[in-house]
Amino acid sequence: HSIPCCTVCICTGHRKCENIETITETAERLRTKEHYKLFVAMGELEKEMTDIKNELEKNIADIEETSDNLIEEAEAMYTNLQKHIEKIKNEYLRKLSEKSKECRGKLQENSDSLGDKFSYLKRCKKSFNSMKEERDDVQFVREFYEISKKYSTLKDLYLKNKTCLRLMKVTSNFDSKCFEGMDYLGNVNVEIIKTFHTERCMPSSSLYAYHIRKRKS
Repeated sequence: HSIPCCTVCICTGHRKCENIETITETAERLRTKEHYKLFVAMGELEKEMTDIKNELEKNIADIEETSDNLIEEAEAMYTNLQKHIEKIKNEYLRKLSEKSKECRGKLQENSDSLGDKFSYLKRCKKSFNSMKEERDDVQFVREFYEISKKYSTLKDLYLKNKTCLRLMKVTSNFDSKCFEGMDYLGNVNVEIIKTFHTERCMPSSSLYAYHIRKRKS
């Protein structure tokens, strides 16, 4: 049992035990053998703990450095995104302005052309309406055919150009909610880069047993 006992205990509770030695013999054995073995075991365990502690502290420093770098990258990406969004916004507004100006120009041109024909028609109509009071038959007939000819010419020109008349609108596939579905810029993951397993049994003495229970990952 490696348990110190008095003479009474040896004779009563430990009568069946073998390899009983005196305190002097035990002390000598511990001094010459077990002390060194246990000292070596402590040293190796101390070294392992020190190495792992140093790796953990270095890991902490690496994570802090990585975090700082990712923050800088995120800020840089945000700045670049702002510049890019500003660029494509300006390009979108430029195209919108060009298309709107083009549509307004064509509509205005058609409106002006139709307005001229409309004004000409009103003058013809006014002249045609006033000629009812003409008492001279020759003059009446002459004016009637003259206005009728103007009307026919105007009508043919109008019908010819009517097919070119268009009502237009400016449309866009721009979706103002397209960015609302974006929940994140990127994933942030934690990965295990190393685990510490028991690769060998630590040295032990007859007085101490080192039980290492490995936790399931």
